[in-house]
Amino acid sequence: MIPKTRLDPVVRVREYEERRAKEAFAAAAAATRDALLKLETLRRAAERERDAPTSPRIEEWALRQASYERMLESVRLSEAAHREAEAREVVAKAAFETAHREAEAVRRAVEVRREALILERERAERKELDALAQLQFIYHREAPDDD
Repeated sequence: MIPKTRLDPVVRVREYEERRAKEAFAAAAAATRDALLKLETLRRAAERERDAPTSPRIEEWALRQASYERMLESVRLSEAAHREAEAREVVAKAAFETAHREAEAVRRAVEVRREALILERERAERKELDALAQLQFIYHREAPDDD
């Protein structure tokens, strides 16, 4: 039987915090991947827009140039969003690592305490058995022989 300690509720809280931090880290990593995918898609679209054949008519050229400039602005915004997502991922990773270290520290403390409780219980049990053995020895030594 695993002995209970006063730190068991603390372990549950730390594990809950660790799980929440891990989920936040996973969400931040997914957001970073999504932002990178969007950025790469926009870059490819901007390259296609840039490399598309141009018309000799000035109106069509101006329209295509305006479209390309809007694409470049979208790429810049997407790059900024990707940098922000990376920064949030770094923060979330640090929070997860901190929560993990704290949970591990409490788990180790509980394990040490449980081992101490088990040793204490074993010592008490041996002491009780020794006392019973002494009583039995005394009883048999002082008991009259029935021969």
